[in-house]
Amino acid sequence: MADQLGLGVTSTHAYKLLQEPELTSQTLDDIATVGASLAIIPGGIAHEEFSSLDGLRRTADILNGIAEKAAGHQIRIGYHNHWWEIEPTFDGRHAVELLADLLEPSLFLEIDTYWAAVGGADPAALLTRLGDKVLALHVKDGPVRQGEPQVAVGTGAMPVPEILAAAPKAARIVEFDECATDLFQALAASRDYLVGLA
Repeated sequence: MADQLGLGVTSTHAYKLLQEPELTSQTLDDIATVGASLAIIPGGIAHEEFSSLDGLRRTADILNGIAEKAAGHQIRIGYHNHWWEIEPTFDGRHAVELLADLLEPSLFLEIDTYWAAVGGADPAALLTRLGDKVLALHVKDGPVRQGEPQVAVGTGAMPVPEILAAAPKAARIVEFDECATDLFQALAASRDYLVGLA
């Protein structure tokens, strides 16, 4: 279908790599079939693992192990945050920052900028500190409160221009966990806003 529509698939979320390790090889083959070279683990690790150094080490070991298997398929593994990887801090650093230090060099982060803000981070400052470890951004907007729906990018409380400037080379992916308005209108408005910033 993607071929028929003239679309390329550069990355995909891949819960199965974490949830069904016995299918890792098949899942990686499927990801390669659609042409994606980046596979992102979008959660699925217990929230509590991000509240201790030992938990962060265990998480890094899991992700590094998946990355080692994926390398044989020419696929890089990434991790996508929510608020629970941001809220815990260690000597002023967010848990996701310590996790980044423990990941093998081939691993990358897809930072959900909205959940970073909900978790208490300054998204632009976080992106600056993470540097080239970040290959992709989820760009969202809204009231920056957990449990409330998002709105079209550029119409909420997020400092979108500053965020994008902090990670100029990262892919920009508009996402809605829950939309306060018509989803397709919000997607179109978000695209128009982001194109206007370029």
